Amino acid sequence: MAMHEAAAMKGVITAALENFVQSGAMRILEVEMVLSRADHFTEEAARTYFEALTPGTPLEGVPLRIAWQPATYRCFNCLKQFESDLPSEEAVCPECNGAAIEVEHRHDCYLSGLEVEFSDKV
Repeated sequence: MAMHEAAAMKGVITAALENFVQSGAMRILEVEMVLSRADHFTEEAARTYFEALTPGTPLEGVPLRIAWQPATYRCFNCLKQFESDLPSEEAVCPECNGAAIEVEHRHDCYLSGLEVEFSDKV
């Protein structure tokens, strides 16, 4: 595991478990998180780390939904600033197809939602 990716996913898992305990819910149905395209964190890596770090916790086997935060780039050729859902090595300028340079690096990797189930017993 890459250290920064593993640490980021541990942060998401810790936040999810803390929110679950505080909610008083019976079980977790789904975890929602946000990842930045600029961080080069792939969906495959996020899911792999999530599955590797959750056994033995209430998150084991819970579906993970990922929302992608676009990255902000500037074209190296025409200087147009634009957003793209593609990582920097794949992003190209929509105006001239020039190489993209990342101008706003966001380290977005966070819990954005938790779907839980409460007991029917009152």
